[in-house]
Amino acid sequence: MLDAIGISQRKLPELFESGQRIANITPEAASRTGLSINTVVTSGALDQAAGMLGAGNIRQGIITETTGTCLAVCANLGSRFASFEEGLLPIHYGIAPDSYYAIYWSPAAGSIYKWVRDTFYSDLDRKDLYSLMDREAERVTAGCDGLLLLPYLSGMNYPANEELARGVFSGLSLQHTRAYFARAVLESVAFLLRQSIEEVTGYGMEASGIYSLGGGAGDLWCQIKADVTGKSIHTIDVDEVACHGAAMLAAVGSGLFLSYEEAVSAVREKQVYRPVQPALYEGIYLNFLNKNKHYIAEMRAHFLKEK
Repeated sequence: MLDAIGISQRKLPELFESGQRIANITPEAASRTGLSINTVVTSGALDQAAGMLGAGNIRQGIITETTGTCLAVCANLGSRFASFEEGLLPIHYGIAPDSYYAIYWSPAAGSIYKWVRDTFYSDLDRKDLYSLMDREAERVTAGCDGLLLLPYLSGMNYPANEELARGVFSGLSLQHTRAYFARAVLESVAFLLRQSIEEVTGYGMEASGIYSLGGGAGDLWCQIKADVTGKSIHTIDVDEVACHGAAMLAAVGSGLFLSYEEAVSAVREKQVYRPVQPALYEGIYLNFLNKNKHYIAEMRAHFLKEK
């Protein structure tokens, strides 16, 4: 590849495993920053991979999902390398040597909830709008009385790569209020989470646990995710889990911890949300998949016609 593009390997940085000691800082850096000359520089990791470590996700079969502006789902495949041809999710090299993880990414998740806040709740001058939205959404029955969202307000990465895809609300009637829109967003992101988990099972991995991170790890959203996926959702007693993982990498690299297993022994769960009514979502989820399938077909036909 380097020969093809005319770049010498000497111009590229050396590769290291994550959490590996590289060197001490230079005397010049120590002088300019006031740091000790004994300060160690260690290699880091992708933010989502650091979040996996910060949540204690170092074993095969554990899934870490982060609901922030976007939705990112990381499934620990252990030492089993899965080629991209086996499924539709990219495979990344993991934090531990010779380990791998599949990653699902959707461009819009919490950003859609923010859109609902700004669109339907902007007349309210109060600081707890998200809490109010959760309380209103909690009073809406599962399935939102037919209101369903295809949550592609910022495009689609999976199950098709269509950056021009847009969000679709269907089943709207005169009885639907802003609370229904709020819950429809929460449910749609949970459907994306389940969809990604089912894709991962195609790699031969069963999900033994799901750790929920990010701003979307609130009570109602986590409970909906548990009911939709049929699996327990675990939250971590740390606000910035990716930063926590990055600190663990530095601690392992500098010898404060001897292994990742020792580092994650300090991880504490905050709460566990177990499925309460998973059967309610089976038909709704299948409807979501069916509408997804037809939407993708319509998009491709439209773009093909335009070309």
